[in-house]
Parts: sequence; structure tokens; C-alpha cells
Amino acid sequence: MNRALIVAVCCCAWATVTASAFAQDPPELTSRDIIRAMQMQVDMKDFQNPGMPFKDALGIMYDVVAERGVLGKKGLGLPILVDLKGFKDVAPEAPDLFEGLVKYPPNPKKMTLATALQYAIVQAIPVEATFVIRRGTVEITPAKCATLDKLLQQRILANYDQKRLDEVLHDLAEQTGVSIQLDSRAKEKQAMPVTASFRNDTSLRDVLTILANMADLQIVELATGVYVTTPANAEALRKAQPRQQPCQPSL
Repeated sequence: MNRALIVAVCCCAWATVTASAFAQDPPELTSRDIIRAMQMQVDMKDFQNPGMPFKDALGIMYDVVAERGVLGKKGLGLPILVDLKGFKDVAPEAPDLFEGLVKYPPNPKKMTLATALQYAIVQAIPVEATFVIRRGTVEITPAKCATLDKLLQQRILANYDQKRLDEVLHDLAEQTGVSIQLDSRAKEKQAMPVTASFRNDTSLRDVLTILANMADLQIVELATGVYVTTPANAEALRKAQPRQQPCQPSL
């Protein structure tokens, strides 16, 4: 297999698994493309080493996707970003993440790529971590950076001119990694044209509130995602959600 390169980018704040063949003109991928690739079953025989560095496990995942052409072009592998700065902030004394050892069990013989990646993350990274799919990439990040509250704080830079509401919500989910679902029962609202500009000064939470209000809808923040629905259904959902206990101050 053509081993993928590990290349540091963005002033070493991020690192990505990439391939030089697509460095100049990479195809534009969507989160749906990545999700489809992550749901692919992979034969675990290529991962059956006594113990491999995390970077090698990521390289194999890149190669498997590239060889199967599941992203629409043969040779195009799975784009993976690692939030080096986020991990440095959480665990400044942690060793090189890419050198953390990963060992897969002899069974099962097949896993989805998502399961294989999460299994590697748990073993190689010394702090709680996860991955988020956004902007056509897989981003490995500390779990505390991927909570819904944290993701809803992202600043939005976007311009929409008479664009359908459902397409706007899909675009926001694509660029932020937040699962945003529009109630299918609000059919008359889905095609509503939206015109709005956000100048990187408005949080995703506020952007969603504004857009929902334009359509006489409301957002409900669930434990791990956002639901855009009618005011009556939003109120019912809020009442049905378990009441959260206030945070206790640490001693």
C-alpha cells in the first residue's frame, strides 16, 4: 500500500493525513461522503500487528479508503485532522500522540472504519478524545472540545441570499460538525427562502435561533444535537427532557 504522509499544517496547530497526489487540487468532499466512508466495513488483517504507532493506524485507514475509491476517486484517501493544540492544552505533558501504540484484537475480523478509528483513539491518546466530521474531514479532538455547548459557541462566517431554510441548516451542519435536524412535519417551512449574513461575530447557537425565528420555528438543544421544530413541539420536548442538575462548585 502507498503509505500516507503525515504533514503538519496551520503552524503545527493541526496535523493531517494526506497524499501528495491531491495536495494541489483536492476534490471537494462533504460530510455525507465522509460518513459513507466511515460506515464501510474493513478487513482487520491489515491492522493485526503486535502494536503499531497511531500514525500507522491512521495511514492504513487512509490507504483502505484510497484503494476502494469510496470517496469518488481512486487514490483519494480519508482526510484526517488531529487537533494538536487542543490536546496540548488539555494534556501539555503528554507524549507525541502519533507515536501512541495501538493493538487490535484478533476478533472481530471486520469492523466499520468508524469503530476502528475510535478503538485506535482510545488506546493511543492519553486523554478522553473523539472525532467530529465537518468540512469534509474527520477531526480528532479532545472530548471536552466536542461537546454540544462548545460546538454551539463556534463563530459563523456565512452569506445566504434567498437560499432554502433546509439547505442553510445543512450547510451549517456541514461546516460546524453539529447534527442539526429540521422537523419533517414543518414541510411548509423547509423551502422558505432565507437571506442573512453572518460576519464571524455570531455564535452558531445565535445563528440557529435567528434562522428558526425567521421561519416561526424554535430550536431545542438536546443532549448531543439540535432539533428545529414548531413552537408547540419545542415546548413539549423541553418539558419532556430530564431536568439537568446545576453544576456544583469544585472544592
